[in-house]
Amino acid sequence: MASHDRLVAEIIQKKRTGLRLETIEDQIFLCRAFLHTADLLNPARNFNAARKWSGLLSDEFQSQVDKERSMGLPISSWMEQKGIDIAIDNEIGFIQRTARPLFEAMVALYPSLSHLLHQIDENIEHYKALKLKISEFDQSGNVRAVAFSSY
Repeated sequence: MASHDRLVAEIIQKKRTGLRLETIEDQIFLCRAFLHTADLLNPARNFNAARKWSGLLSDEFQSQVDKERSMGLPISSWMEQKGIDIAIDNEIGFIQRTARPLFEAMVALYPSLSHLLHQIDENIEHYKALKLKISEFDQSGNVRAVAFSSY
């Protein structure tokens, strides 16, 4: 995470000072920035695709927790999936604290990427609406889905 925060700060700084693409340093920097952005692209996909991949990642995290538990290892508690409402909160938190600042910085450098930031904001709203639907569903006394990937 410290590396992520440093990169976001570097991108913001490059916006202020300007990129010198004739230098190898800035070329390498730009490659790092775009590679990291691609790595965190999921929240910028359309909501159905983003939700599917988030569910798969959530399932992978839970599998790791289960394996750690079965081996008697310390559990990575932040990876434990304790219900769909918490999984949605985790996804919203990840998008707001990690992905969105990165995309915001990249859009400052390359405004043509603004559609990705717009999609991120739409997805946050979709997740909030989904969480509201789930809480209404819970209040009605119905059983809710446990797996993040199944909603």
